[in-house]
Amino acid sequence: MKGLEDVVIDTSSISLIDGNAGRLIYRGYDIHDLVDLSFEEIAFLLWNGELPTRSQLYDLKEQFKRERPIRENTVDLIRRLPASANALDVLRTTISTRACEMSQWIIYYDIQL
Repeated sequence: MKGLEDVVIDTSSISLIDGNAGRLIYRGYDIHDLVDLSFEEIAFLLWNGELPTRSQLYDLKEQFKRERPIRENTVDLIRRLPASANALDVLRTTISTRACEMSQWIIYYDIQL
């Protein structure tokens, strides 16, 4: 038989899968109760273990807005890739390039992680 049936690979405080009951639980919430929430609300829940207050949600959305702009050199890189390139290959290439830029930035400014 193929697959990982009856194989436990790890435990998680974030999610619970009850295959016998057909349930998927995230941070104590059934997946069906989360379907109408925004991306930001779900991200907050997964990161913090609880749903955000109105103020927390506003702050997170503002943070995402500040971090959303794409650097011009990243846009240029994406434009230079073949139009036929697989979207995940483009994403991987972009992230790898950004990581290289960040490592140079960390070295230049002598940042201790």
